[in-house]
Amino acid sequence: MNERIFQQGDKWFFHLRGNQISGPFLSYDLAESALNKHVDQCRNRSTATFQWPRNLLPGRLFRRAAIRQSSA
Repeated sequence: MNERIFQQGDKWFFHLRGNQISGPFLSYDLAESALNKHVDQCRNRSTATFQWPRNLLPGRLFRRAAIRQSSA
């Protein structure tokens, strides 16, 4: 069992950073899945990659401009 998940009465809770508590949950399994979801969300935020704005992508910056030739 995970040390972060604990029971008070018939409800389950888990500890977060900063001495915060999340819950209540009806079962240990629900608390564990909520904890796993929280950890995954934190991991995704910390490993997010930078994405360039669309108008600054190299393909758009170096695209040839269509130049109309006038027929003379």
